[in-house]
Amino acid sequence: MNTRCIEIRCGGAWHRLTYEDLCSSDVQSLLDECYALGVEVLCLCNPEHPVPMHLRRVRIRPPTYTLVTNPYGAHHPDCPRFRLSRHPSAYHDEPETRPTIEPALRAGPPERFSHRRIFVPTLEQLNDAQREAATHKNGPCMVVAAAGSGKTAMLIARIQYLINQGVRPGDILACTFTRKAAQEMTDRLLAAVGERGKAVTIGTIHSVAYRMVTPELGEDWRVLSDPTWMIERVLEEPSGKNPHGVGPAMKLGEAVSAIAKAKADALGSHQVSDPLAKVYAAYETLKAERKSLDFEDMILHAIRRFRTDKAFAKRWRQRWRYVMVDEFQDTNTAQWLFLLELVKAHNNLFVVGDDWQSIYGFRGAQPGLMNEFLRRFPEAKKVFLECNYRSHDLIVDLGSRIINLNAGHQIPKRVTAHRDMSQDAITQIVTVHSDTEEARFVASELTRLRNELGMTWNDFAVLYRTNIQSRLFEEALADQDIPYHVVGDKHFYESPDVKIILDYLRTTQDTSDPTVWGHLLNRPKRYIPIDVVHEVQHGGWEAVVAHPKCRAFVTTIDTLRCIEEPAKAIQWLVDKHPGLVRQQDEDEPIKWVDSLIASASRYKTVSSFLRFVDWIIEKSKEPKDEAVQLMTIHKAKGLEWTTVFVAGLAEGLLPHKKSLKGEELREETRLCYVAITRARENLYLLSAKWYGDKERELSRFITTLQGS
Repeated sequence: MNTRCIEIRCGGAWHRLTYEDLCSSDVQSLLDECYALGVEVLCLCNPEHPVPMHLRRVRIRPPTYTLVTNPYGAHHPDCPRFRLSRHPSAYHDEPETRPTIEPALRAGPPERFSHRRIFVPTLEQLNDAQREAATHKNGPCMVVAAAGSGKTAMLIARIQYLINQGVRPGDILACTFTRKAAQEMTDRLLAAVGERGKAVTIGTIHSVAYRMVTPELGEDWRVLSDPTWMIERVLEEPSGKNPHGVGPAMKLGEAVSAIAKAKADALGSHQVSDPLAKVYAAYETLKAERKSLDFEDMILHAIRRFRTDKAFAKRWRQRWRYVMVDEFQDTNTAQWLFLLELVKAHNNLFVVGDDWQSIYGFRGAQPGLMNEFLRRFPEAKKVFLECNYRSHDLIVDLGSRIINLNAGHQIPKRVTAHRDMSQDAITQIVTVHSDTEEARFVASELTRLRNELGMTWNDFAVLYRTNIQSRLFEEALADQDIPYHVVGDKHFYESPDVKIILDYLRTTQDTSDPTVWGHLLNRPKRYIPIDVVHEVQHGGWEAVVAHPKCRAFVTTIDTLRCIEEPAKAIQWLVDKHPGLVRQQDEDEPIKWVDSLIASASRYKTVSSFLRFVDWIIEKSKEPKDEAVQLMTIHKAKGLEWTTVFVAGLAEGLLPHKKSLKGEELREETRLCYVAITRARENLYLLSAKWYGDKERELSRFITTLQGS
């Protein structure tokens, strides 16, 4: 038997290993890259019938991988996998027992991809469409890249191609959607072209604008990292100390979002209607007075300078001759206008995007700009990347059925899967009675899959529409002792509003810790002077009780202490003090206060409820080498997992009750599509009849899949 019987395929590249090689740390870094790329792995122990296998991560640090076979695969009776440890990571702990790799294997013939820390395909290893895009040099070009189609590899290959064609690396600009994506692209570029890659500019559009604008400002100007406090000041009543106040014309959260959205649409305060116009104008005046700019101002300020300062325009239009933009479907109007000004001298604008995955409309993203690009540049080259290397054919088909609901409002393309569904893959719709049962099902299925298929917790993700939905999954996973991580958001019980209410309850049980009750003295506003707050914090609870300005706060605590049941205590607190925390949005399908009260209603006393909360928080903070990822679908954009659970597929949740018609509904459809296409192997679509105390209908996305 040929002992070199593991074949790894990625596009046109291939590499063969022995099972013993998997025990070597020299190969683990290669497997790390293969895992990220979702390569195809075959066992050739029976050459006539290769057995599909899957890479599984069994340790994060150091990254360690093993192979899990298709249980229905017909391995040869003498296949080495039956003789070796299921988890070769053990060799990391005993270096002296590691097998060595044959020198010939490490070098390999030239047609195979070589072992590098970061795997970057060559032009020859790209598919035809990727290669066509990567070798485009001059003039505008739009690449429509489906989910999992290898667009990042294509972008890196194009930069490498331009450099090899004699373009100075410093003449190339690559814009990404996030700083994390910029760093990942930088790492891959350096692996591909070495030190030359350091001269290429890679960053977000905001960071590029910041680089242009800040030298033009005086030294006393500053950029606000978070403008919320300034908008909050504008929403206060006008006074001698606050002449810019306009009163509570809008809710704070609404004002912050609306101003950011207006700027994303390149609209000034005179171009919007009241009450936003009034709040927006006062905010701009206050900013100017304080010589401050927010991040959205960077782009708008750069556009103005392009149009009014010839020296500025000439300098920056000559700075980069080749401009590339990733995730173009998430570009907003202001960013589009900025890009048009930047490339006006040469029109070498190369954009990559997928309007099927545009899910940031609330931030001003305009998927229609992809069609606008073609109208603006009718001579532009247009390339489609339609082969999905991430997901098997059934997942690709399910995603296509969902996104076809938007037919007529998007750029059509025919996405195909690079591989068929394996016999052990799971793709199913699961309906249960309640949201609690939904979370318990996920917890039990996670445990089963990990135990039966040898998967790691990192192979799993639970996705949902709103971050409030995380609570039940946090509790269900903690109850089953499953490590988890809430990505991009605070854990439910540590979110700011929930923490305020919990600290009120904690104060009724124990007044000895000023760090618990100190921040509550002016929540809601009781107009206790800051020097009094410091004084009583230093003096302890006795000082609080004795001070006349703290009497209202003490009365609240005393009343709250008399309410034994935690659910009733929370309800009294939010009813009695409506300004205590941000008001619930009546259009939200699941309200955070209702969710907190539902959790508290399972306990008879405040102390028992707080013990449960502290236990959940402690579980969430335990150090973990691997964990199930919990996150909103928006946070999952650009990521992928072996197994994905999409929860809350009910009308009013997904699609969201505020987005049931027009472009808003089309964006909800794209959200569902993005969620489905995060899965490589296993996909669970979950729906419950009851969410909280509300009965809900099955999501139209589920009925679409059931009826097709």
